[in-house]
Amino acid sequence: MAEPARRLCLSQERAFQDRFHSRTSGDHGLVAEQVEKVNPDLVGRDEQGKPYTVRYEAVNAMMLNEFLKEHRKVQIWKLRSRHSTND
Repeated sequence: MAEPARRLCLSQERAFQDRFHSRTSGDHGLVAEQVEKVNPDLVGRDEQGKPYTVRYEAVNAMMLNEFLKEHRKVQIWKLRSRHSTND
């Protein structure tokens, strides 16, 4: 797994109450300031240029890409192990 994705996985998620929707349970998410330290392209900014929100569609794309890379490694490992046991 690439270093930015690994650091993002280690980020602390936080509980928050969405001020636009009234829910009793609240939600969980990442803190934009922490995500910015990992990868500034993964945050949206306010009018002053300060981190405002996490761009979860970009986070999801990055994590999917990392998953697919790891999946390919596993598939290659399985193929190699099958060929080595058949020799």
